[in-house]
Amino acid sequence: MADSLASPLLLEQHAEFIVAVVLAVDKPELQERLAELMQSMAECGSADLVGAIYHLWQGQRCFKRLSQGLNETKKNLLRAIHEATEFPSTLTPYLTLLDQQWTSSKQRLLNSHLHLTLLATLATEKPALQSSLDALFAELIQNGWQEVVLAIQAIWQGERNKTALVQAFNLDDEDCLIIQTVLDALHSPAFFNRLVETVSQQKQQSCSNLKKQHYLLINAVVIANYHESLRESLLASFQHTWVAMVEAIQQIWQGERQESMLCAQLNSIEQLIIKQILLKLQNITSEYSLPEMPIILHH
Repeated sequence: MADSLASPLLLEQHAEFIVAVVLAVDKPELQERLAELMQSMAECGSADLVGAIYHLWQGQRCFKRLSQGLNETKKNLLRAIHEATEFPSTLTPYLTLLDQQWTSSKQRLLNSHLHLTLLATLATEKPALQSSLDALFAELIQNGWQEVVLAIQAIWQGERNKTALVQAFNLDDEDCLIIQTVLDALHSPAFFNRLVETVSQQKQQSCSNLKKQHYLLINAVVIANYHESLRESLLASFQHTWVAMVEAIQQIWQGERQESMLCAQLNSIEQLIIKQILLKLQNITSEYSLPEMPIILHH
């Protein structure tokens, strides 16, 4: 069968939908949960497919009748649903894919929040650090993460029951991953050590990627530190892309080397760039050890 449920594209794009529809067979309560989705599909031009699915739920099993009038794409999707309904074992590839997608998604989410979870854990163990996270928490709240902030603060106050935190602050799946990671790190020294190591590796990789991506920019600023004639044209090139860094770069050229002051108003990427510039300047012992002049500075 050319267009079978084994089609990789069909499997990847519609796995969750196929599983939901098949699991709802003979289960009216699950069908009710899908009602809003079905209505939305019908309004978007798939009323014929929705009708076929409802007929399937009502007991119709003749694929020829169910698929009458459907285009090839909808027919292939219905065929996958029909086969998984008739032969439950054929649902396995979809369940496997969903598990893989969830695991991958969970890992991506976890990786994106590792720095926050480490800081939250450290501040739990050392309350003196908690006030240093005020600015980060204010940014999180501004971006819609108030529930996570409140849950972390509850952990700081002694709460260790995940279920209680979920119920108290109405945490969603992503919030739960963050909170669970903090709780795991507090409970297990080995897990905490792995968390520290992973965050360190992420930071090193981030610095490495940033140095490669902004190699010319970093070197240009370092070279212009020793050649004033290059500064005006270099700053002009920053006006539309690195506006926030212009003042920090000018201060570097004037001799400022205090990282905290230079980075106070910069985002995380800009801070990393400034740190790399300072590091290069620190390692330069003479004009002869300057990096190679970028092409953009040649006249």
